[in-house]
Amino acid sequence: MMYWYPYGGWWMMVFGFLFWIAVIIGIIYLILYMQREQTRHNTDEPLTLLKRRYVRGEITKKEYETMKKEL
Repeated sequence: MMYWYPYGGWWMMVFGFLFWIAVIIGIIYLILYMQREQTRHNTDEPLTLLKRRYVRGEITKKEYETMKKEL
């Protein structure tokens, strides 16, 4: 005798469990990805700004090299 299970039976429970595990892993991956991108952006920004100032002629080559070493 087979029992009728509402909403699809045991395989639906397994699918639901795997679905929520995938959602949680996706959220964790998204958070880590955003942090990595923000960190990379923040570390590149001062050097990029320094290069722009040098290209515009706002600072000399000597000033550029000194500031680059400090960064």
